[in-house]
Amino acid sequence: MIKLVAVASLLMLSVTGMAQKKKQKAPDPQQFAATITTEDLSKHLYIIAGKEMEGRETATEGQRKAATYIENHFKSLGLKPANNGSYQQSYPVYRDEPAASELSSSIYGKIIAARNKGAAAVIMAGAGFPRRAGSMPGNQYTNIYKAEQYPNTFIVSDETAKAIAGQAWDGWKEAGKSSKVAGKLLKANLKLSFQKKTEELSSSNVLAYIEGSDKSDEWLIITAHYDHLGKRGDVIYYGADDDGSGTVGVLEIAEAFVKAKAAGNGPRRNVLFMTVSGEEKGLWGSEYFSEHPTVPMDKVTADLNIDMIGRTDTERTTGDTLNYVYVVGDDKLSTELKPISEAANNKYIKMTLDYKFNDPNDQNRIYYRSDHFNFARKGVPIIFYYDGMLKSDYHKPTDTPDKINYPLMAKRAQLVFHTAWEMANREALLKRDIELK
Repeated sequence: MIKLVAVASLLMLSVTGMAQKKKQKAPDPQQFAATITTEDLSKHLYIIAGKEMEGRETATEGQRKAATYIENHFKSLGLKPANNGSYQQSYPVYRDEPAASELSSSIYGKIIAARNKGAAAVIMAGAGFPRRAGSMPGNQYTNIYKAEQYPNTFIVSDETAKAIAGQAWDGWKEAGKSSKVAGKLLKANLKLSFQKKTEELSSSNVLAYIEGSDKSDEWLIITAHYDHLGKRGDVIYYGADDDGSGTVGVLEIAEAFVKAKAAGNGPRRNVLFMTVSGEEKGLWGSEYFSEHPTVPMDKVTADLNIDMIGRTDTERTTGDTLNYVYVVGDDKLSTELKPISEAANNKYIKMTLDYKFNDPNDQNRIYYRSDHFNFARKGVPIIFYYDGMLKSDYHKPTDTPDKINYPLMAKRAQLVFHTAWEMANREALLKRDIELK
């Protein structure tokens, strides 16, 4: 009889325990998302996009100061270094001197096409030679680890172009104002010489992670680029929105995950927080990481990339201009991306998700212009969060922290956190069931 009572008691305890388990709710991420505040974002951004950082141009002292600030923040949170015991992943670059070319996003394609057709050099002519007022200097850096480089580019005056091409030049110039001009072969006697002095430099990505619980062999990556355009003389290109906003968003999202873990609600998967450099030079830092990954890329469920979330699109004429974000790439690589993204938004944030830049005919080719693309080309599903500020202060010295809409920025960062929370804790890795195009 005593034995029967004991067994019955054990059964009752077991049933009671099961009932209590069933009543337990999944942890509510809202309390942790709420730690991403306007005050903290502003505090970080006024430093990252401050005068001391000198515009954070790749391979400069300003960029190194920003890297140190980010690394120290990661350390203060107790995050683990994600590059064999180091918080930074260095990669080599070099600077060619002299470098006096002026290049613009439209010129690169022409130079690449010329290279692919075997051109030994490219000659570019334009009005206002040698420099137009207010124009940005050309890209003076080249990746040292790349085997193939762009051909030398010579900037010439309109008169020199006419001397090379003859009378045909006037017709080409006029035709080029309204349509593309087909390439033509010319016979010309030219001497092109180029001498350079190469200075070897380096830059780095800053990366740290929070360890997952039962899925610690799998990864979620959250990225932003912390570099910008540096300074020209005494003029600093602060880069508050591009991409100081994404950088400090990563810092705050990392802190939210740390606070969740401290409360007993850590992620199931490892979450890698990475700020990369070299984006403005041609996605260098993310490209280097994709070719020299510190985590197994086939075990990465997704990359959530944040590049400009602090301003509004001055060209946006439809919908709510103060409660939106452009979501790019969620229709590519995985059919599970959009449902997860929209569910997180509908449940917690209720922001307009604008898919304008998912249009394959997007002339700005936004999908290809930020660091997420180097993950996508390796098959990793991605979502890119973007405010669309291509006019106004884009790539100008006037992109400063005082112009940021901090409440909107916080809301966008919270959306990324909620989406990341789901991806870090769901049972399976995201499907990779759509072919990369």
